[in-house]
Amino acid sequence: MGDFNGRVGERRTPWTKHLGPHSDHRTPCNYNGNHVLELCAEHDLFITNTFFQHRACQIYTWYRWNNIMVSSQIDFILTRTRMRITITDSRAIPNAGLDTDHRPIITTLTTKKERKPKKHKRQ
Repeated sequence: MGDFNGRVGERRTPWTKHLGPHSDHRTPCNYNGNHVLELCAEHDLFITNTFFQHRACQIYTWYRWNNIMVSSQIDFILTRTRMRITITDSRAIPNAGLDTDHRPIITTLTTKKERKPKKHKRQ
């Protein structure tokens, strides 16, 4: 996870496995965005916060400090593709009281409960 300063743009054919349909469609993919997508393809990763549909304020992770109308999605959480079934949600938190122009991203996942070994009764 981190501030990649990459705009990945809308979903395109070679990146459908790594880039979800709910990315920032307003801005085209930039140089850093191409590097993020190539990193995902090379290491079998996907961008979690582009696979879940949310309001715009929960998609955009950066905004200009003096004009909140200028915003984009440049912070991502990357996860291995085999873990996709455990991720249940991923979104930016719009009103976090932090002293930064970036919004934190929260990803929710499920985990398996560990089975306790059965105790065998002695006979």
